[in-house]
Amino acid sequence: MCRDYPVQDVPTPLERERMVHEAFQASRAHLYIGGQQYFTRLHEHVNRSGNNPDALVVLGESGSGKSSLVCNFVQQLQQQNRRTLVIAHYIGSTAESADLGKMLRRIIEEIAEHWELDCEGLASDLMAWSSSSPSGSPRPVGSQEAWCSCSTP
Repeated sequence: MCRDYPVQDVPTPLERERMVHEAFQASRAHLYIGGQQYFTRLHEHVNRSGNNPDALVVLGESGSGKSSLVCNFVQQLQQQNRRTLVIAHYIGSTAESADLGKMLRRIIEEIAEHWELDCEGLASDLMAWSSSSPSGSPRPVGSQEAWCSCSTP
């Protein structure tokens, strides 16, 4: 059994989460039946933002094609800009994908891995912050789809 499934081949929690989001993206990417004007607007946003990208949230009615649009666009970015880190996080792709603390931790870990940084303390602090509020209730997450891109230094 160890020969067939070596311990070093077991994905880390970050790799497992990334694989789930990639699988979600792949499952939606071939479904898009939208217009080029949306891709043009998204590309304009990325190009206008340059090395300091603004966050982007895509909102729309249920079933309007948000996931397919974003999945296709993220795939285009990844193929066209291999040196650019694109972190796609799809709310609803996993049971914990809407948890703000876990989402922030994943984004921090993706950035830290990409640029070989040690951000463990920051990730833990953000997890603690996001899991509580003065009233003790979890902080809400309000976006349906979100993505962030960061250029290499």
